[in-house]
Amino acid sequence: MLSPQPLEGGVWIRNYDNMWKPISINGVLTQISNTENDLEAELYKFWKLVKIYPEKWQEEEYGKDSRGFWAVGIYGENVIW
Repeated sequence: MLSPQPLEGGVWIRNYDNMWKPISINGVLTQISNTENDLEAELYKFWKLVKIYPEKWQEEEYGKDSRGFWAVGIYGENVIW
């Protein structure tokens, strides 16, 4: 079982030069907000139950180059990232 841990920093997105660039917490929050506006009522209710304030997590296989990934929700023993 994977055990991600919270970590400070940013996540990476592609820019126009095809290089990876970190996304800020404000960028993550904006993307979440934009997506929430598009969710249908039933899915939005589920999202409200599982979402967390975004945290930077680290795990052995994912996010090595970016020092982790943004965790945005938890459902049971699963993380939504």
